Amino acid sequence: MKHAPQIAAVVYVLWGLIHIIGGAAMMSAAMQGPSTFLQMLSGNASEVFGAVQDRPGLQATTEVFAFHSFNIIWLGALAIIVALFLNWKNYRAGYWMNLAIVGFADLGLILFMVVPGVMSIADAWIGPALFAIAIFFSTFARLTPSHT
Repeated sequence: MKHAPQIAAVVYVLWGLIHIIGGAAMMSAAMQGPSTFLQMLSGNASEVFGAVQDRPGLQATTEVFAFHSFNIIWLGALAIIVALFLNWKNYRAGYWMNLAIVGFADLGLILFMVVPGVMSIADAWIGPALFAIAIFFSTFARLTPSHT
């Protein structure tokens, strides 16, 4: 599989595009208010919104949701840049950078959105699945003798 680095890079680009598009949609929903934002994430918006508002010292605001949406957008853009300039050529730095960027983003999704029930596994699976595919191909590429 001499094209393993390029396959990994393409999959990371797909991950990034999904997060840029999703982050932009979330930003748009956030600007319409917390309940619209939560409705986008979960079919149980009223239940989730109520649970968020009931936590002491925590307010579900448009600005907080917009901030997190912005972070999803730039994480997607950063993953794409790393994929195109570093993973494509199988550079060690690219391997570790996208492992950290994408891996921790997806870990956060699972720990803070899926586990508490804010987002269903059915709605959240695509990012972690793409990450698993990308890390498989990039690890394979790093383990071959021709890596840089």
